[in-house]
Amino acid sequence: MPLDERQRKLVALLLAGHTDASAAGRLGISPRTVTNILRALMDRWGVDNRFQLGVALGSRMRAPDRPIHPPRRGPGPGPGDQIPEFGGPMPSARRGASA
Repeated sequence: MPLDERQRKLVALLLAGHTDASAAGRLGISPRTVTNILRALMDRWGVDNRFQLGVALGSRMRAPDRPIHPPRRGPGPGPGDQIPEFGGPMPSARRGASA
């Protein structure tokens, strides 16, 4: 189910972090029209909310290739490192440092 130009632009703006109101302003339409476009897309895709619409649209759009784990850029846990459970003791910033 292809999206028309206005739908594509709206989805791109929302993915970029725009609110309905700011996306409406960029497209020269009212916030109510944004709501109507999204409702029509939800009906067309057979979903009940915006989150489900995002999942449905995301499953048909190819994400750019990128590594699963970004390269390490300093201290902190890396892939495969053990991370203490929430509420557990935090490791010292330097080995052997006393608190």
